[in-house]
Order: sequence, then structure tokens, then C-alpha cells
Amino acid sequence: MEPFWVPEIPNVRVPLDEPGLTDVLTHWRGRGFAYAMNAHPPDRRIQEAAAVARDLGIPTVWHTIEDPNHFDGYKAQAAGFDVICTTARELLPRYAALYPAATVVWLPLAAQPQLHLAYPPNHDAVDFILAANWYAIPERLEAVRTVVNPIVEGAHHGRWTFALYAYEAAEWPAWIRHFRRGASSCYNTARVYREGRVVLAVNNQARATTMTSMRTFEALCCAKPMLASWSDAYKALGFLCDDWSGSGSHFISVDSTGQATVAAEWLLANPAKAAAMGKRGRRFVLEHHTYRHRLAAILEALGSRISPLPPSAP
Repeated sequence: MEPFWVPEIPNVRVPLDEPGLTDVLTHWRGRGFAYAMNAHPPDRRIQEAAAVARDLGIPTVWHTIEDPNHFDGYKAQAAGFDVICTTARELLPRYAALYPAATVVWLPLAAQPQLHLAYPPNHDAVDFILAANWYAIPERLEAVRTVVNPIVEGAHHGRWTFALYAYEAAEWPAWIRHFRRGASSCYNTARVYREGRVVLAVNNQARATTMTSMRTFEALCCAKPMLASWSDAYKALGFLCDDWSGSGSHFISVDSTGQATVAAEWLLANPAKAAAMGKRGRRFVLEHHTYRHRLAAILEALGSRISPLPPSAP
């Protein structure tokens, strides 16, 4: 997450095994807050560093992007933090019950406009591009069946062109992995998306959740027309994606292979409307879903616990 936060706030990265941890944190006393993320495997040094920060009067923030699927595996790591941030709004009451002294905040993932840029497609762009790794949870498998399978089947028969970006170790089925071009990262996502006209999205988490993957925000911030499988999170996040043939949707969301095929044909047959949809998606993300917005939510949660930067600070 560090590349996403860096453009928004002056920060210092403190190694947990830093011998002078107390001295480093003392330097920043009264000038900010200490932020830590969930760790796998659990790292006791995070709790130790948070304790040092508390002793120095530095507010502490814990953030997990693993909810809702892995709540039970990480919830203990939130103990003792002043602010607890989760990507899943429906879990706020459970964190509040576990840690009544903390302020609990819904903090979805977001886009970083300095990284997620709106480039036009390359002249040789494929019809559809997917940047995603493989997760064998039922909802993601359903998303693959709904959106990815019909497009890849069409690509095998010459109906469409398709490209996949995923880690080398990602266990995509061979008939889909056949189209793999490499891996993507936060640093090259925007340029990877130039290689496709339409982004496929399999952002699903568990049902009845308000969490969607980073790809939702990245693709839209890159102004890409996006064809996504269903996600409960979209409505909660304010996205419009149902009446996609109209003039207000930010992207297209479907829940069947038949709908995916119809939407795919429409997107390719109406490039001007697809581009306008991508621009609406980018505008909405810039207005509501960037890491500057997420930082504002953290600062609001910290409230009087945090002191503003002095005027002379860089």
C-alpha cells in the first residue's frame, strides 16, 4: 500500500527491527500518526512498535484489506490501536464489539491518480484485457465463469482478442493462461491497460459485503470501459452499473454469461459510448474514491488525537 499513500502525506517508513525505534518515533511525536497493516504471518513487532507509539502519545491506526474473507485470521492484530480500518463496512459492529475503546472506520480500497493515469488504448490493443490473479473462492470462480470464460472462449474461436496479466504462479486454467502476457503491478497498471480496449473485472468477494478489489478503482481511474461480474459492493460504494445502455453508468455489471456476451458486443460496437462511460467512471472515482479521500477519513477518525503539522514542516 505504500506507493498509494506516499503522494498524499509526508511519511517516514520505520523498519520494525530498527534499534532506535523509540528515537525515530520521538522525532515524529506530535506531527502525525503511526499506521500499520495486517501482517501474514502475524508479527509481534507491530504490536511492540504500536506500544512504543502509544507511550509517546502518537495516535495509532491499524488497517486491513483482507476483510471480509479473512476477518478471523487477522482480527487479533487490531488490539490496542486507536483507529481500526476495515475494507468491509458490515464488519464495523464486530470490530467495535471486540475493541470498544477504538474508533472503527470503513476504509475501502481506492485509486491513486498519480499512478492510475488515463492513457488512450494502443493502436494494436486487444478487445479485452484482464489483470487479476487466481483465487479459488466460490464467488471469484463464479465471476470467472460469468465474465472471463465466455470472452476467452470467443478469443479461442477468433471472435475477440484477449490478454491476461497475472503473476507467474497464478493458477489460471491453461486455456485461459494461454493468453498471459506477464504480470502487472501498481507501477505499470495504467500502461498495461493501454493494451486493451475493455477491462474485464472479477472483483467479487464474499456475498453481502461492501468490499471490492483494488482493480475496480484502478481500471476506472484509468478511464477504461469496464465489464464486471456482479458485486454487492458496487451499490454501497455509490457506483452505477446496471442501466449501462443509458448515459449515467460508470461501468457494466452482469450476472450471467448471456448478459456478459451482450454487453461485450455492445462495448465493442459502441466505442464512443464506451469511452464516455470510462470517463464517467474516472470522474466518479476522482471525486469519491482516491487515497486522498481515504486519508481524510483516517484524519477525521483520529480527530483531536492528531496535531496538525507545524507551519515550518516540509
